[in-house]
Amino acid sequence: MITGRVCRALLAFVLSITSTSAIATDEKPSWFKSDYKSALEWGFYCESTGKTETEALASARAQCSSKICLLFGVEVDYKSVSTEDLKNASITTQTIERCPNVRVVGRIEKKKSVECSDDSCSGYVYQLYPKSEYDREYERLNRPAISPSIEKTIVIREGNSTFQDPKRCLESLGKYASVRGESSKNQDERLSALNDGATQCKELDYRDTNLAGLFLKEFLRSVSSRSMSTQMAMNGILTEYPAILDRITALQKFETELKASAVTAPLLIAFITEHYDALFGNRGPVDDYLKELKTCAQTRKLFEMWPRGYTQNLQVCRKSTDRPGEVCSSLDYIMMKAKFIGCECNRLAPASAQDCFRSLMTYVDQLCSGDAKSCAAGVEKYLKENGMIRK
Repeated sequence: MITGRVCRALLAFVLSITSTSAIATDEKPSWFKSDYKSALEWGFYCESTGKTETEALASARAQCSSKICLLFGVEVDYKSVSTEDLKNASITTQTIERCPNVRVVGRIEKKKSVECSDDSCSGYVYQLYPKSEYDREYERLNRPAISPSIEKTIVIREGNSTFQDPKRCLESLGKYASVRGESSKNQDERLSALNDGATQCKELDYRDTNLAGLFLKEFLRSVSSRSMSTQMAMNGILTEYPAILDRITALQKFETELKASAVTAPLLIAFITEHYDALFGNRGPVDDYLKELKTCAQTRKLFEMWPRGYTQNLQVCRKSTDRPGEVCSSLDYIMMKAKFIGCECNRLAPASAQDCFRSLMTYVDQLCSGDAKSCAAGVEKYLKENGMIRK
């Protein structure tokens, strides 16, 4: 006879089995459902097993990757292998599905969970793949192929625009910035680097502010190695032309004119040497220097001889008359210009010399575009019209 206590024990055992069986048949999380597609996204529910929690989750995520990959189609590889000997003959076939070179970007993992028992874990994930990301990747995969040799130079393709690798452009500008000296050979090297840059710096992504900074750094590296007059001219170009190709074109013109005007250097040196005492004074007869301060004749003539495009520094030396060795002086266009304006202002408008100097530094190139005589007349007329010469 089965007692009440035994009946209650058997009932508890049966309930226990029933409960365990129910858990075994419903192990998935309550949120785990079927895959779906909407107007905005795909939703994928993926599961897999592994020896550890990490392995189970990684495997489940790989299943989702496979589902997303299959949205773009598969490549089928069919292989048939036959073997035959004196006793047996067999044929083995194998079909492999491969996904094309898909880049999955923008997926969102909404939920995940892992359940482990004994030495096995089950992983579950729920991921969304936006339709917008699918469309973008589909367009990329179906874009026409381009030549591998051209592909090596491409950094970004955006719509119908193709941006090139800036490496060669930076190399060209680096060569330009690295040239030191003002010899004919140095000038040719600078022009060669700029000519190369005019070709290599096309079709770049100029929205890249870091890249623009690298370009400017190379230009400024060249500026810092030049004469004061050249620096001022180059800074004016960099300010006036912010676009890289416009800067290169303007610098090509500047360097070409500089090279062409260099033929005048021997004439300038000869003139300065001949009139050294009058131009610089205190190294010869005092009368020559005082006479020059009253007339500005030689200073004016030298200023008119000096080509406006020649910004190099000239150093002229001559044997000293009052001590052993040589005395030397340096001039470039800006120093020559300042020397000429200072002489004219002290001669014509000593009472307003400072205002005269500031004003002429701006306008003297326009006033002096002919010979020395017309230059003197133009300067005097300008100072009278602006009330700087007392009547």
